[in-house]
Amino acid sequence: MATSSDSVELEFWHKNITKIPKVTNSFVEDFAEKNLPIKATVTRGYKFFHEEYIHDIEVKLCKEEDSGVVARAKCFRSMKKNEDPHKLSVVFESSSIEASINKYMCSCAAGQGLCHHVLGLLYTLAHFQLLGLKSVPPMVSKTSKAQRWHIPSRKEGIKARPVTDLIIQKSKPKDKLHEPKKKRKVCGVASTIYKPFQQSLSSLDLTSVLSPQFENLNNQPGFMRIWEDEQSEPPILVDSAFGKVPKGCVISYQQPLKVKSNINIQLPAFNFPSLSYPDTVLNEKQDLFFSSLAISGQQSIDFEMETREQSTTTAWHELRKFRLTASNFKDICSRRKDHEILSTRLLKGKVIQTAAMKYGIQNEGVAADMYKTQFGRDTHLVGFLINPCLPHLGCSPDRRVFDDTEQHPWGLIEIKCSPASHLDNLQYLKFNERNGSYSLKKTHKYYYQVMGCLGLTGSQWCDFFVYCKDEFHCERVYFDELLFSEMLDKLNLFFFDYHLNTCVQ
Repeated sequence: MATSSDSVELEFWHKNITKIPKVTNSFVEDFAEKNLPIKATVTRGYKFFHEEYIHDIEVKLCKEEDSGVVARAKCFRSMKKNEDPHKLSVVFESSSIEASINKYMCSCAAGQGLCHHVLGLLYTLAHFQLLGLKSVPPMVSKTSKAQRWHIPSRKEGIKARPVTDLIIQKSKPKDKLHEPKKKRKVCGVASTIYKPFQQSLSSLDLTSVLSPQFENLNNQPGFMRIWEDEQSEPPILVDSAFGKVPKGCVISYQQPLKVKSNINIQLPAFNFPSLSYPDTVLNEKQDLFFSSLAISGQQSIDFEMETREQSTTTAWHELRKFRLTASNFKDICSRRKDHEILSTRLLKGKVIQTAAMKYGIQNEGVAADMYKTQFGRDTHLVGFLINPCLPHLGCSPDRRVFDDTEQHPWGLIEIKCSPASHLDNLQYLKFNERNGSYSLKKTHKYYYQVMGCLGLTGSQWCDFFVYCKDEFHCERVYFDELLFSEMLDKLNLFFFDYHLNTCVQ
């Protein structure tokens, strides 16, 4: 990639770490031994690196009179976790190959001297260089670090959980004068819901048992409206944590069946096709940013495995942030004017979750089970995929499928769940009156999304599965090389002519 001679690195914070001198763990330990204000170990500094307290790392050149490379970052607080993270920076001597530090700073109380937060930043930079990275990655693969499954991530924060999984405790300030000698086991108010019998709820004759007790009430409870009487048809039953229950009853949505997917199952690696983007002249600011998107083949594999829970993971959002993704390919390829407005909208990435979107997320697992029941093929979760040849593009297929009847047996599946009752209510499907079947419209954004996933991953086919309340539709979409080539030209043009400028502003 060619660059212009405009030097903007003095004023531009970026993720490129190639100009930082070589930092090693031994250098960090020697530096700590000489500069820590009191005799102490580097354990806390290493902890800040290992437990991912260090984040938002950025780099730029110092002003000419200082002559150096400055790296800044933030570090989560280990005690006052509700307060803003510490801000820290390190200035390296740029003229030396081996690391030499001119000065350092941290916003903590010990920041006038060397503190453990700065050591955590140095350990993090040493780790990046050990991995051979040229830029700060949006996430660090867990396979490149010692196991830490038992350590809760400081970066992910608090996640939503069902009320029945919570324990409510009263806050008790410490009383040093009357502190008990033996610590009591922490307890609180927790849900006590349980099933006191072995039979399934649907097998019990609740009608004859409960109806006589409720039929004389003026305001009849929901039980009377959901469960059948002697004249009505049997209710629709759905799975729950307590077995089959009538659809619409409280247990059906308060205690849904938890389906655990094995997200770490080893699958054959994607055979990414060798794709290219046109030679483009970038200024130094653009080149520094674009180089921060570059990843290796191994990083691509690691990122895919660690984002298989997709939108529920922080890393999935970080990887998508500056890349053009398959769900937006149709909007980009169809754009004729106001490209800057579209670029700004994509970069903001603000998505309002509608009722239909929420329904789709909640029922994707149910639809996958329906697909398996109908066609006898297992589906496997897929994370965010980046073809190393095109680091500015990405896609998130819903799942992978194996079909030994195909010449290329590993394919993709794209699942769409609709609260509509019938297929004829869906705008993205067209009905063929000759054979009485539905098919995905080739002008719709879902078709471009499928084609983008196929083209970037090298897969040859994708099952497009639509799940409605009363029926479903499945069709196999094969890769269209000509269409994808046209799409790729427009995507590259949009990124380098418009989106890259928006990203560096």
